[in-house]
Amino acid sequence: QQRFFAIISLKSVVFNLNQGPGIFGTDPKYAKNVIIKNGKIGLSSHHGIHGQGNENILIENVHVYNFETHGIQFSAFNDIKIRNVEI
Repeated sequence: QQRFFAIISLKSVVFNLNQGPGIFGTDPKYAKNVIIKNGKIGLSSHHGIHGQGNENILIENVHVYNFETHGIQFSAFNDIKIRNVEI
């Protein structure tokens, strides 16, 4: 069984509605207007940063390390900027 964990999750549900191994909510919320900067994100069994349906996100001056699948993963997004990031 795949372990699942994100240090920073920019959505309120783990899977899209009607997907995944169970029901994780029926009214998902997706983060907007977020700044993640000046730090280290490490030691995750899945993602460093995970998002979906997000808008106006800035990730800047961040080091993402020691993860099993994805350092940063987004889907169905609009206006995401990634600057000076080491993965």
